[in-house]
Amino acid sequence: MEKEYPLLSSPVEIGSIELPNRMVMAPVDTQYCTPEGYVTPRMIEFYRRRAAGGVSLIITENTGIDFRGKSNIRMHGLFDDSYMEGARKLVSAVKKAGSRIFIQLNHAGRQSTYLYLGGAQPVAPSPIPCPLI
Repeated sequence: MEKEYPLLSSPVEIGSIELPNRMVMAPVDTQYCTPEGYVTPRMIEFYRRRAAGGVSLIITENTGIDFRGKSNIRMHGLFDDSYMEGARKLVSAVKKAGSRIFIQLNHAGRQSTYLYLGGAQPVAPSPIPCPLI
């Protein structure tokens, strides 16, 4: 592949981060977290294997910043400090396998539902329901 696509295998810098190649894994919605949003061994292994496969940068699946804005039942969360241990394990596994990891932050707003929130009220900028749900 290096001969066919020389730029793909060449290093690149994103800000102060140098990547050994230009292969980037875009976010995917694995839903491998617990229903509360905590990282699981399955999620760590999923991302570790991609890092070990030569991807130099992984962008995680959508990660919630507020429980009231979840986009699905098993959305990865960073809702408070109790989520940091799992996040550290995930980052460590990916880095150990040779890749860097960025996080995709998300708040689903009106696309969240009571189903995802265990009956809690979704938080959105307006009361207009989402036509997709």
